[in-house]
Amino acid sequence: LNVLAEFLLPAGVQSSKSLMPSIYAGFEKLQLAADDLQRIAVGVGPGSYTGTRVGVAAAWGLSVPGKLPIVEFC
Repeated sequence: LNVLAEFLLPAGVQSSKSLMPSIYAGFEKLQLAADDLQRIAVGVGPGSYTGTRVGVAAAWGLSVPGKLPIVEFC
């Protein structure tokens, strides 16, 4: 498994607002499209309940159109 990009999001209750823009920025930086993905990785903890839930929901949303598998990590 190769990590091609990593973004640290700002902490706080509004951090979910920067999640999808950061993902799209990663696509642009790497010159990739969603069709280029083979799987989605998502952190499932430890962390806040809401933060984990937002991350898992985003991963699921990205995985559904291409029927991509989701890989969980802690």
